[in-house]
Amino acid sequence: PMSDLDDTRTAIARVNTGKNANEDSWMTMWCNTNWGDLLQPAPLSIALLGSVLVIASSTDDFCSCDSLLISCDLTHFGHSSLPYKWQYATHPGSFKACLMQMVKEGYKSFGTAHKSMTRIQNASSQLPDVIRDAVLTIINGTPIEIKTLLPDQITAALKLAKICATAAQESEDAFHGIQNLAGELVIACTNQVGTSEQKLQANQTQLAILAERKKAEEERVKVAKETNDRMKKSFDGAEEDFHSAVKNVPNGWDLVGMQAAEALTQFAVAAGNALISAATIKQQAAMAGIEIASKKAGADDGSKPSSKDGKTDTSKPAAPTPVAPTPAQNTQPNAANTSDPANLEVNKVLQLANALQFLVSGGPGGGPDWDKIRGTGTDGSQSGGMYVEISLSTIKDRLDPSKPVSAQLLPILESAVTIAKGIMAISRSAQGADDTALEKYKPKIATLVSDAQQLVQKVNLILQQPGTVATGPATPPTPIQNTNNAAKLAVENAKFQVDQTRANLEASRESYNTATSKLLEQQEMITKTIAQLTSLSLTNAGIKAMLPVLKKAVGAFTTLQAQFSQITQFFENVASLLCDVLQPSVERWAKTMENTATLGGVKIGNLARQLIYTQMMVPLKVSMLSEKIATVYLNVSTNYILPAQRSVGSMLEFTEDTSEAGRAKLKASLEEKQKKLQKESTLASQEISELVASDQKKFVAAIDDRLNNIKVALQDVLPSIAQPVPKQIQDVSIEHVEQYSEKRATAKKVNPMFTNDDLM
Repeated sequence: PMSDLDDTRTAIARVNTGKNANEDSWMTMWCNTNWGDLLQPAPLSIALLGSVLVIASSTDDFCSCDSLLISCDLTHFGHSSLPYKWQYATHPGSFKACLMQMVKEGYKSFGTAHKSMTRIQNASSQLPDVIRDAVLTIINGTPIEIKTLLPDQITAALKLAKICATAAQESEDAFHGIQNLAGELVIACTNQVGTSEQKLQANQTQLAILAERKKAEEERVKVAKETNDRMKKSFDGAEEDFHSAVKNVPNGWDLVGMQAAEALTQFAVAAGNALISAATIKQQAAMAGIEIASKKAGADDGSKPSSKDGKTDTSKPAAPTPVAPTPAQNTQPNAANTSDPANLEVNKVLQLANALQFLVSGGPGGGPDWDKIRGTGTDGSQSGGMYVEISLSTIKDRLDPSKPVSAQLLPILESAVTIAKGIMAISRSAQGADDTALEKYKPKIATLVSDAQQLVQKVNLILQQPGTVATGPATPPTPIQNTNNAAKLAVENAKFQVDQTRANLEASRESYNTATSKLLEQQEMITKTIAQLTSLSLTNAGIKAMLPVLKKAVGAFTTLQAQFSQITQFFENVASLLCDVLQPSVERWAKTMENTATLGGVKIGNLARQLIYTQMMVPLKVSMLSEKIATVYLNVSTNYILPAQRSVGSMLEFTEDTSEAGRAKLKASLEEKQKKLQKESTLASQEISELVASDQKKFVAAIDDRLNNIKVALQDVLPSIAQPVPKQIQDVSIEHVEQYSEKRATAKKVNPMFTNDDLM
């Protein structure tokens, strides 16, 4: 009954305020930021830098780095045989000087990171108040007030976003420099201690890494442009679809009008969240090359067992590489997924599939609604069947079949078009008076709805968004008159939106548990590696001993750079949204708000307010996320990273006493410093483990509280809310968690930070 629908929608609105929706979004995004990866490499990095200094102090200069790379022959790869051109080492004539430069760059990088995080924390904490003022203007202001006040409020938010983007970029650049310096030294060492075959492989690896980074960066730029362009067009698209629905939705078909208005709001929400999710692409691009280096490592440094002829021993089978999910299955944010135009359209396809259900089951007694199917005009205008068919065809033209979500949406869409055409054909035939004539379509439509729901859930996971949209000015009122069966279908659709949010929160909880488990395992490995690093023999320290140290440095500093690159992209995307989309459109929106066109009880002016409000939530979510990341980082940095980093600077020693007694005294002093370095780095590593475990408990408790609050608030009007999430939705979430676990396992497998090295 309609009263049940009204009670259900009222209860859902109470648990889906703007505050609830933002917190749901934050919890959905938190586990996917891999914030632990920003902390995890720090203790190892300190141990690495300290070990570099101790080793450098314990011996005379190894050699000239220039001489290491004179034999760097690239003719096998189509290049002329030329001396290596150093890009990052400032004094390649001395290997010891290169190591000192690396320590200096490390000190600078961690200092820059601390300063940057302080600026990000301060600016992020100011954004919510600025956005709150803008939201009050959007919701309550007259068109004139919006046109007058909103531009300055957007400018204030833009200024803070740019501060954060600049700060993050400074840290990204700092870690990028030390990562590349370490990489150059790895190649240099390999050319000194490796066989000719290993030298060739090292050169090949370097070229492959450069090519992979170039490819990844080009892909990132392409995705960023596609996402930004789609974001800019989303408002125009929403308004265009609104007017189309006003024209084509049959009069009195208020339930469909209501769902069409909701789908348009979700359209803009998806566009904004795609912009945020695209930030992960820059992080992935920054990590490009690590996998290649890991695959090539081993045979290029003598760290693997060799046979008598000097070739790598392949008698031991290699560990199997985790199999990545196929593009069609993958729900992890990646270049192909986040840039897919189908992300914005999938909710509208679900809404149109629901409209087909209303057509065949929304009439008297659960039979066909022939009046809505045929339309009221003699020319077939205002026909529900034609509205569905035309709308689906419009969506089809917007898809990109080469993209994974579009490829999955197309068969659903084509099936819906076939069903709509079949319904229309029967309605015009002699069977058009037979209520049983459309029975054959009911199971097909049920399958269609289920398939569309599954794809909606996949898109929510890709875009890291909950299933519901905050109650706002464009939330449609409950229609007054409809059949009981149509109202029942609408209740089921409303429950689906809540089930999406439940499933996404559960997936976030399980993914975070997985991430925490992996982080704690990796932190144990790092603690062991620190012990190995700080116990390296100082008696025979040389280039071969430096190789594993430098390789781990590449992995650690690449990881740090990648995490800062993601924060940079977060705020660059926010700045683009504010500068390129919101600011230029204020005057047009103010004019739109004077339009009286209505769909499902929603005026287009209120839709415009909701769309602006929705997009202002993007910088708010990013600020909430970044402030928490910055707070956690600064806590660890202040108490553990910077103090240990300062002590590293005192580890370099020189002695004029070259006698045996003098060297023995120096060795004893350096060994004492090794012990101190191990203690401080291990303490920092343990603190991070405790912090991760503590945050896991709080995060899981917050999600459990939210899920329980949803159940308590809705169980009177939706008793089925006490049951588990429906299987077709839950299956998608379970697979997503499995993919997330595989992704983490693959990242660990290819990162030198976590590999055991025989030379150590």
